[in-house]
Amino acid sequence: MSLKEHHLYEDLGFKNRVQMGRYMKCHFPKLAEQKPLDKLWKKFIYDSIGKVAPVCFTCKDNSNCFACALAG
Repeated sequence: MSLKEHHLYEDLGFKNRVQMGRYMKCHFPKLAEQKPLDKLWKKFIYDSIGKVAPVCFTCKDNSNCFACALAG
């Protein structure tokens, strides 16, 4: 699911980020504790495994994105 080019909450069938955040806190509390508040889940997950999310390659805002590896 995370390989799709949509927001992760959409790919997983949630209505919004708040729903997904609640789900992650409930079912993956240790992972949720590690995620910075200012980072989106998909970005956090890809950063955690040392990869770049597929959508990042087509993003027009790399220079403003959470220390994006593609910036510069």
